Amino acid sequence: MDVIRTMLEQQPLMALFLTIAAGYLVREINIKGFSLGVGAVLFVALGVGWFAPKAVPAPMVGTLGLALFLYAVGVQYGKQFFLGLTSPAGRRANLIALVGVLLAGAVSLVIARTMGLNIGYALGLFAGSGTSTPTLQAAIATLGNDDPAVGYSVSYPFGVAGPILFLYFGFMMLKPKVDATAAGGMEMLEIALRNQDHFGRTLGEVMSGLPPQVKIVALRAGHHNQPASHGHIVSENDVVLVVGPDKEVLEQARMSLGETAPGRVLKDRSDLDYLRVFASRPSVVGRSIDDLDLPGEKAVVIAQVRRGDANILPRPDLMLEFGDRVGMLAHRDDFAALKQYFGDSIKGTAEFSYISIGLGMAIGFLIGAIQLPIPGIGKLAIGLSGVLIVALVLGNLRRTGGMNWRIP
Repeated sequence: MDVIRTMLEQQPLMALFLTIAAGYLVREINIKGFSLGVGAVLFVALGVGWFAPKAVPAPMVGTLGLALFLYAVGVQYGKQFFLGLTSPAGRRANLIALVGVLLAGAVSLVIARTMGLNIGYALGLFAGSGTSTPTLQAAIATLGNDDPAVGYSVSYPFGVAGPILFLYFGFMMLKPKVDATAAGGMEMLEIALRNQDHFGRTLGEVMSGLPPQVKIVALRAGHHNQPASHGHIVSENDVVLVVGPDKEVLEQARMSLGETAPGRVLKDRSDLDYLRVFASRPSVVGRSIDDLDLPGEKAVVIAQVRRGDANILPRPDLMLEFGDRVGMLAHRDDFAALKQYFGDSIKGTAEFSYISIGLGMAIGFLIGAIQLPIPGIGKLAIGLSGVLIVALVLGNLRRTGGMNWRIP
């Protein structure tokens, strides 16, 4: 064991990557639905730190890793962050988060007063319980000592494992019903309208009575296929193409609308055909589906979005991300223009601009170094939080050309 300990302490970078590999291996352990996820790396690192305490890498490595993490989170969700500040649901969520942070700070101060802890330990407990390393850095810079790091090291493991255990036992006790999206692909069904209650109504009114997971994406009327229009008046001879996550929910839609009519829409591709493209163009990513200005002389309907291994029913407010595979019904003459509009490059989904990340990180470090006067406290620098602030702003900007802010 002494040989292994010596080798790890002499090769800290080897110990670092070995810890990451072992952590991700532990992450795969699943006991009755419970797993540590990425947090497994933390607990493996704690074990390695106990076994070989001198194997710690240079402080610059940790700072760089944290800065890249904050930048990636900021540019990825900057758009959603600022939208959350303007929407009622977003303001409510932000208010809940603010209350949670203030309560955690109050609890830390109460513990410090009742147990006689110094302020450095209390600030470390507060930062660790929220797994907020930028907060730790700000506390160390303000106090000028490492006392916050002690409290941080005590509470951080609980800050990681606590929420995981809480969610696990919460799901086990409440047993919420979560609709899992089929990984194999969205199901489609062609239905001939036979329910007389729908005749003379608009297609939008008909869709409002269907299950929420179901969407009518195309319509066959007068021997021609066309994208589903909410204003179309339904008649007896219409055939609709319905998509949904599974056959059961499509069967519910079939019972409400009429009878199956296989091939009526899909076998005729003279007006509409199916096209799937990669969302890789920076000017498209970060925009909602309703905000897209789709090219082409004929109408186009987005029928499906596949993100990773999950299929997402497209909503008007759904925001596209790099690598999304967008399924559309369009005229074949418009295929080339649509591919160019979305980018349709799998390589492009893994590229980012070194210019943007270099400038963004540099400006973030500069802002983080600025010391702000705080009454009763003195001067305070926000540290690495400056990187997060800059990244959120950049993530909210429209990306064009080579200025791709996002990190794949």
